[in-house]
Amino acid sequence: KGKGKSKSKGEDDEEWRPDTPVDNPGEWVPTVEFTGHKSFGFYWCQCKKFWMSAHGYPGYTQDCKGCEEPSYPFFMWVNEQQITGFEFDKEKKVREIQGPHDELRCEACKAGVCDGARKRDY
Repeated sequence: KGKGKSKSKGEDDEEWRPDTPVDNPGEWVPTVEFTGHKSFGFYWCQCKKFWMSAHGYPGYTQDCKGCEEPSYPFFMWVNEQQITGFEFDKEKKVREIQGPHDELRCEACKAGVCDGARKRDY
């Protein structure tokens, strides 16, 4: 599907990108080039573990499951087309989760900005 599984990620390989997270057209961009608020994030930890999250926020870390060190998203996903017809319910910060989200390792959850968070006192 993507280029992520065919070879290991190297720090000097600027062409390498993870597999695509969705079937919709788009591309991974370095986080410093991402202009959105939230998207899929690809994280790469100093201990060489990597993961993808549907709740990636630039400027917010997620803790590595291997070493518990925080990592910022390395890449952010940009959809080729903007999704239309979606109305954001400003009054409802907590959304129904369709998959697992590790809230305790998500800095955006702890800060109250992640829409993947369930109601929880931190």
